[in-house]
Amino acid sequence: MLAGAPLAAALAQRLDRGRVMAGGFLVAGAGFAWLTQTRTDSPLWTVLAASAVYASALVSAMTLANELALAAAPPERAGSAAAVLKSGQELGGALGMALLGSIGAAVFTRELPSHETLGAALATGSPEVGRAAREAFTAGLTWAAAGAAAVMLLAATLSATLLRGTRPLTPQPRPTPVRG
Repeated sequence: MLAGAPLAAALAQRLDRGRVMAGGFLVAGAGFAWLTQTRTDSPLWTVLAASAVYASALVSAMTLANELALAAAPPERAGSAAAVLKSGQELGGALGMALLGSIGAAVFTRELPSHETLGAALATGSPEVGRAAREAFTAGLTWAAAGAAAVMLLAATLSATLLRGTRPLTPQPRPTPVRG
């Protein structure tokens, strides 16, 4: 996961940034798609590996997005631009998690309407309810991961088309006043 951002930066020096970002989003989508294959008997390492794939790829794409956004700001406004960018990322991340969590919860509730949470279902001590709760939770994870994969595909498409040929902007030095 630590190699994602440096690899993206190295590729962006040689290749079109829009395509490198699109590649990052596609790999993230593949990580989310891998999560859709999780079953109740899947080993934990598969969930962790899929999560590492999507997280590493998202770091790669977002590193390039940050570079492009901050390079477009005038140097004297770089601090403000970074603050707005960070706030937007935090808000987007929170809304995305809330939406995906709501999808997972809705599927869980549809599959197992008698219990509000996985913990409550498991607390009954009933093996049948526990099995049904695990299946419902896994179904919710599958739908949430599928939604995230679809968003990554959309982000890849937009990056490849809208950012085609994009190079980082180099800030122009401000002219020094001539004193006479």
